[in-house]
Parts: sequence; structure tokens; C-alpha cells
Amino acid sequence: MVTVADGSDQRIADALAGIAAHLEHLAQALRGQAVTRSERLSYRVPAAAKLVGVSERTMAELVRTGRVRSTLVGTARLIPRSALLELLGAEDGDD
Repeated sequence: MVTVADGSDQRIADALAGIAAHLEHLAQALRGQAVTRSERLSYRVPAAAKLVGVSERTMAELVRTGRVRSTLVGTARLIPRSALLELLGAEDGDD
């Protein structure tokens, strides 16, 4: 490694370490191993739609018809992670 007076070599080393950690996380996920990482408890309609693989319009309709549970927090319509798993027929640990 080339040492630079302004300390950029440390920033490069830190960035490479972060990339290595991310690659290990992806490798574990591909092997089907549990990955310890905090997960969101709820999602807004656009994020929920993306996670499930449907359009925002479809997700909004599922929420409107009650097929997907949601709650209103202030002005934000939030969909619990468990509601998305229920929609897909999965248990919380099966995803």
C-alpha cells in the first residue's frame, strides 16, 4: 500500500474492509445462512411493493382492500413486515 501524507491510505483500507464485509454478507445470503442484521419492522407502500415484487398500485390496492394489514402513523401508511410475510405465505423466520 502506498502511504500518503494526508491519511488517505487509511480511508482506502477502511473502504476495502467495508467492501469485504459486504461481500461476506452477500455470500452468506446466497448460501442460505442467517445473516444477523437489523431489519425494518414496517415499510411504506412503495418500499413494500418493491420488496414483494409488485407495482405500487397493486400494493396500494392490497392495502385498500384489507388484503395486506397496515396502520396509519401520522400521515404515513405503514405496512408491518409480518403482513408482507403473511401475504407471501411465509413465517417470519422462513424468508
